[in-house]
Amino acid sequence: MGSQRSRCSRELLESIERNLDALETREGLLDAALALSAYVDPDLDLDGTRETLTSWTERIRERSGSNETRAVIARAHQVLFDELDLRGDTEDYYAPENSLLPSVVDRRRGLPITLSLVYKLVVEPLGSEAGSSEGSNSPRVEGLGAPGHFMVRVQGDSGFRAMIVDPFHGGRVRSDDEARQMVRTVVGDEIADQVELLPVVSNRAWLGRIVRNLVGACRDRGIQDCERGLSELLELLEPDRSE
Repeated sequence: MGSQRSRCSRELLESIERNLDALETREGLLDAALALSAYVDPDLDLDGTRETLTSWTERIRERSGSNETRAVIARAHQVLFDELDLRGDTEDYYAPENSLLPSVVDRRRGLPITLSLVYKLVVEPLGSEAGSSEGSNSPRVEGLGAPGHFMVRVQGDSGFRAMIVDPFHGGRVRSDDEARQMVRTVVGDEIADQVELLPVVSNRAWLGRIVRNLVGACRDRGIQDCERGLSELLELLEPDRSE
């Protein structure tokens, strides 16, 4: 993290608060994730992150082949996971950088939830025609807020069977049964029996979970100014959640 990391600007959090209604759009979620990252580390290159994400989308789009969802996803996985080597950080899992979108894009390592965010931001703009932004056949990426291990579900055109993708493990495609069993292994049967294992979450809940991860990371690293502001934002994002 940058040397100015303790200089947390309240204006960045207020920008998220003012635009809560936009969170359910892809662009609104991107804006909020970048503002959140800059709040914790003002040295991060937000414009560069946007450009990199766009370049990854264009790199996938430029590959020849069918525009059917299955072919688009296959090309996306080749670029993201084979060529760019996007995957989970297993060496320093709880590092704050793993919750900051620009750091994750730069390092190509992160938490399940931030890697899932990168996946959504890169894959959803892949329209049905080359050069388009989003079309009727564009893949739709939903966040699956599984306890202990965030994943995504990809929806597509009428000939495409929805699939669960695990970006933390190199884009592995999991069946519903496999994903549920993996969650049970992560959190234990006692907890798994009490919660929904593969809930589809809103973008607001997605961001809230990233904030919760950052609250814990800032607390562990002694970044108290950021922790207080993030806790206030979390109360706004998740007013009904008891801590």
